[in-house]
Amino acid sequence: MATPTARTFTLSEPDGAPVTVRVTSGGGRRPVVVSRRAAPELEAKLARAGFAAVAFDPDTPSGLERVLAALAAGTLELGTDRCVLVEPRDHGSFGVTRIAGGARTFEATVGDAAALVSWLATHLV
Repeated sequence: MATPTARTFTLSEPDGAPVTVRVTSGGGRRPVVVSRRAAPELEAKLARAGFAAVAFDPDTPSGLERVLAALAAGTLELGTDRCVLVEPRDHGSFGVTRIAGGARTFEATVGDAAALVSWLATHLV
Protein backbone atom coordinates (compact mmCIF):
# COMPACT_ATOMS: atom_id res chain seq x y z
CA MET A 1 0.00 0.00 0.00
CA ALA A 2 1.24 3.48 -0.83
CA THR A 3 2.08 5.94 1.91
CA PRO A 4 -0.84 8.36 2.33
CA THR A 5 -0.25 11.98 1.39
CA ALA A 6 -2.43 15.04 1.96
CA ARG A 7 -3.27 17.63 -0.67
CA THR A 8 -5.26 20.81 -0.16
CA PHE A 9 -7.72 22.33 -2.62
CA THR A 10 -9.61 25.62 -2.39
CA LEU A 11 -13.03 25.70 -3.98
CA SER A 12 -14.15 29.22 -4.69
CA GLU A 13 -17.16 30.67 -6.37
CA PRO A 14 -17.99 34.30 -7.06
CA ASP A 15 -21.01 34.30 -4.73
CA GLY A 16 -19.69 32.23 -1.82
CA ALA A 17 -16.90 31.98 0.71
CA PRO A 18 -14.05 29.66 -0.25
CA VAL A 19 -14.16 26.07 0.96
CA THR A 20 -10.88 24.45 1.94
CA VAL A 21 -10.72 20.73 1.12
CA ARG A 22 -8.03 18.35 2.32
CA VAL A 23 -7.67 15.03 0.47
CA THR A 24 -5.62 12.33 2.20
CA SER A 25 -5.02 9.20 0.18
CA GLY A 26 -2.48 6.60 -0.80
CA GLY A 27 -3.28 7.30 -4.46
CA GLY A 28 -5.12 5.37 -7.12
CA ARG A 29 -8.81 4.62 -7.32
CA ARG A 30 -10.21 4.25 -3.79
CA PRO A 31 -13.59 4.52 -2.06
CA VAL A 32 -14.11 8.10 -0.83
CA VAL A 33 -15.04 9.09 2.72
CA VAL A 34 -16.21 12.72 2.96
CA SER A 35 -16.26 14.32 6.40
CA ARG A 36 -16.87 17.73 7.87
CA ARG A 37 -13.83 19.03 9.75
CA ALA A 38 -12.37 15.57 10.37
CA ALA A 39 -9.40 15.26 12.67
CA PRO A 40 -6.15 14.67 10.77
CA GLU A 41 -5.66 11.47 12.79
CA LEU A 42 -8.95 10.07 11.47
CA GLU A 43 -8.09 11.10 7.92
CA ALA A 44 -4.73 9.32 8.16
CA LYS A 45 -6.36 6.21 9.65
CA LEU A 46 -8.88 6.10 6.80
CA ALA A 47 -6.15 6.60 4.18
CA ARG A 48 -4.02 3.81 5.70
CA ALA A 49 -7.08 1.54 5.58
CA GLY A 50 -7.38 2.07 1.81
CA PHE A 51 -9.83 4.96 1.56
CA ALA A 52 -9.50 8.48 0.20
CA ALA A 53 -10.40 10.84 3.05
CA VAL A 54 -11.92 14.17 2.00
CA ALA A 55 -12.38 16.75 4.77
CA PHE A 56 -13.70 20.26 4.29
CA ASP A 57 -14.14 23.53 6.15
CA PRO A 58 -16.26 25.57 6.68
CA ASP A 59 -18.93 23.12 7.72
CA THR A 60 -21.92 24.52 5.86
CA PRO A 61 -24.61 22.92 3.69
CA SER A 62 -23.36 24.84 0.65
CA GLY A 63 -19.79 23.74 1.47
CA LEU A 64 -20.86 20.09 1.37
CA GLU A 65 -22.68 20.61 -1.93
CA ARG A 66 -19.61 22.27 -3.45
CA VAL A 67 -17.34 19.45 -2.27
CA LEU A 68 -19.66 16.81 -3.72
CA ALA A 69 -19.89 18.72 -7.01
CA ALA A 70 -16.08 19.02 -7.16
CA LEU A 71 -15.75 15.31 -6.44
CA ALA A 72 -18.19 14.46 -9.24
CA ALA A 73 -16.45 16.84 -11.67
CA GLY A 74 -13.00 15.38 -10.97
CA THR A 75 -11.67 18.61 -9.47
CA LEU A 76 -10.37 16.73 -6.41
CA GLU A 77 -8.51 14.28 -8.66
CA LEU A 78 -10.25 11.23 -7.21
CA GLY A 79 -12.02 8.72 -9.39
CA THR A 80 -14.54 6.58 -7.55
CA ASP A 81 -18.03 5.17 -7.73
CA ARG A 82 -18.17 4.50 -3.98
CA CYS A 83 -18.64 7.42 -1.60
CA VAL A 84 -19.97 8.01 1.91
CA LEU A 85 -20.47 11.04 4.11
CA VAL A 86 -19.34 10.56 7.72
CA GLU A 87 -20.71 12.91 10.36
CA PRO A 88 -19.79 13.03 14.05
CA ARG A 89 -22.57 12.13 16.46
CA ASP A 90 -22.93 12.07 20.23
CA HIS A 91 -20.32 10.43 22.46
CA GLY A 92 -17.73 9.93 19.71
CA SER A 93 -19.95 7.93 17.36
CA PHE A 94 -20.33 8.55 13.62
CA GLY A 95 -23.28 8.54 11.24
CA VAL A 96 -22.60 7.07 7.79
CA THR A 97 -24.59 8.14 4.72
CA ARG A 98 -24.00 6.54 1.31
CA ILE A 99 -23.89 8.92 -1.66
CA ALA A 100 -24.66 7.45 -5.08
CA GLY A 101 -26.05 9.04 -8.21
CA GLY A 102 -26.89 12.24 -6.34
CA ALA A 103 -29.00 10.38 -3.77
CA ARG A 104 -28.11 10.10 -0.09
CA THR A 105 -29.10 7.10 1.99
CA PHE A 106 -28.41 6.87 5.71
CA GLU A 107 -26.65 3.55 6.35
CA ALA A 108 -25.52 3.24 9.98
CA THR A 109 -24.33 4.76 13.22
CA VAL A 110 -21.02 3.31 14.41
CA GLY A 111 -19.48 3.65 17.86
CA ASP A 112 -15.99 5.08 17.31
CA ALA A 113 -13.17 5.53 14.78
CA ALA A 114 -12.10 1.86 14.90
CA ALA A 115 -15.71 0.73 14.36
CA LEU A 116 -16.04 3.23 11.52
CA VAL A 117 -13.02 1.86 9.66
CA SER A 118 -14.26 -1.70 10.20
CA TRP A 119 -17.75 -0.85 8.95
CA LEU A 120 -16.37 0.93 5.89
CA ALA A 121 -14.05 -1.99 5.09
CA THR A 122 -17.02 -4.34 5.21
CA HIS A 123 -19.65 -2.26 3.44
CA LEU A 124 -17.84 0.15 1.13
CA VAL A 125 -14.89 -1.76 -0.29
